Amino acid sequence: MRAFSKTLLLAGLLASPSLLLAVNCPGNTFYWVSAGAANWNVATNWSNSSGGATCNQVPFSTATVVFDSKGLGTCNINVPVTVSSMTISTTTVGSFTGIVNTQNNIVTISSNFVQNSGTFNAGSSSITVKGSWNTAAAATFSAGTSSVTFAGITTGNSIQTGGQIFSQVIINGAGGYWTMQDSMTITSTMTLTAGTLDTKPNSNFFIKVAGDWINNGGVFIVNNSTVSFTSTASEGRVRSRGSPFRNVFIGSNTTGGYYTLQDSMTVSTITITYCLVGPTATWSLTAPRRLPRPGR
Repeated sequence: MRAFSKTLLLAGLLASPSLLLAVNCPGNTFYWVSAGAANWNVATNWSNSSGGATCNQVPFSTATVVFDSKGLGTCNINVPVTVSSMTISTTTVGSFTGIVNTQNNIVTISSNFVQNSGTFNAGSSSITVKGSWNTAAAATFSAGTSSVTFAGITTGNSIQTGGQIFSQVIINGAGGYWTMQDSMTITSTMTLTAGTLDTKPNSNFFIKVAGDWINNGGVFIVNNSTVSFTSTASEGRVRSRGSPFRNVFIGSNTTGGYYTLQDSMTVSTITITYCLVGPTATWSLTAPRRLPRPGR
């Protein structure tokens, strides 16, 4: 009877390879080990140890994903991906020097995104991070037309850009709190829907936005920071929803554009510059509602 049971068990394992894979991949950390360009969803490209033997399984939703110096090949994220955390290079030197291409797929990270070096091509992907974002100056984050949504519901999160540029940023985590660690440049739109973006007390980090600033329900804590609106489109929009600004710059000395306030704006100082190149290159600010005087 025991021999028969063992035979049935062995037959079941052979008929269900996933059971065998679970035995081969006991760890929760997955290292990229491909030496050449390859796809994310190929099981042989992953190991449970740095440079180790393949574990024949792709990362699952609770996995910690690491790209380090033992896997130099480009990773093509050819399917929608959900993982716990993603680290591209564990150090700023001597680590992953390859490329991670999202290929416009959705990427969801339930805790932190860290990039110390290497290249991350975001394309037109929707990237959701529920923890902190930390990109070092030695890294290359190519934003493309992607959107990065900060959707956590916990406090104590941070955003460090390392001088890298975002395309679209969305703060949308009820109860979530993100504190900037350096300045932020956004080539498209900043949207605050839920949660808090704090520019960090006793800092003067700037935020430069080349598209709309739309506050639909989030909290913006400006501290001593400067926000620059640099849209070159025919019409940009600013909705503050009661969150005050400190120093606001509208326009630049080289480009022209047009902004329309969607509600009242409270500022300490506001500077509107305009371009002197060409008769139509001017900056305008339209206020459909009266701007309140300082202190009111």
